[in-house]
Amino acid sequence: MNSLRSPRVTVIIPNYNRQHCLGRAIQSVVNQTFKDWDMIIVDNNSTDCSLDVISSFNDLRISILQTENNGVIAHSRNIGIHKARGEYIAFLDSDDWWVMTKLQESLEHLDSGSDFVYHDLYRVSSLPLKKNIKNIVCTRDLTSPVFVDLLLNGNAINNSSVVVRTSFLKEINGFSENHELIGSEDFDGWIRISKLTNKFDRIDSVLGYYWDGGGNLTSAQSALTNNNFLGDRYKKELQTLFGEELPGWMLYSLARSSVALGKFEDGRRYALRSIKSQLSYTVKLKAVIVLLMSVLKYRR
Repeated sequence: MNSLRSPRVTVIIPNYNRQHCLGRAIQSVVNQTFKDWDMIIVDNNSTDCSLDVISSFNDLRISILQTENNGVIAHSRNIGIHKARGEYIAFLDSDDWWVMTKLQESLEHLDSGSDFVYHDLYRVSSLPLKKNIKNIVCTRDLTSPVFVDLLLNGNAINNSSVVVRTSFLKEINGFSENHELIGSEDFDGWIRISKLTNKFDRIDSVLGYYWDGGGNLTSAQSALTNNNFLGDRYKKELQTLFGEELPGWMLYSLARSSVALGKFEDGRRYALRSIKSQLSYTVKLKAVIVLLMSVLKYRR
């Protein structure tokens, strides 16, 4: 491949002290049936042997950038976005990995007119892999306008499944680096991209693996902080779409997070509001359980 010619896809992998799994992520890209890619690994000044793992591949398509992101992974991704030469950007977390046809199938959809593609991932919490993995991190098809769907129903997109037109990521100036969005900065990015295009396309295949064996950035406190921030950021749009109410998925998440943090009065209030909102029967039943938990624990 001519190094002076821009590749079709730039793969961005943020990394911090993941020498034990980084090689697996890189190898899954090297193994792709689609070969017209380059890779930017943005390393957060790792203190383990991550750089040795990267160097061992000896592939001119792979470059390393180092930074200090102070716990804001969006900063690392934004460095990669700024340096990306590809027509499209594919995101891959350093503990996740892809099947061999992921980029090939993604480009087929993008070449058919899509601007943004995503897909389901297998959920893996232990190794070695089982022969028949049934646990899947499911996505959903988005309806137009995508902006309204995302606000109404919540995030439907796995970060390590996304391939998106680079120009859109640069137009929104990358992901928010606000500390109150750590853990949901990707969802906020998808919402802002959906203001620019409705051409989001879910690929009906499971094309990668999501590592759920520990070390992921999820917690009740971050969920509470993220949703409060998103509610404020999109307050005007939410009021136009839902009146004074937040969408049901956000109310339910706030209820669960509040109860988990011992804020039982808040949990009861959010649970009641979520039960009255547009939610599936299954989620409403879960909201009732959260409500009962909040009431019982609040009365103790």
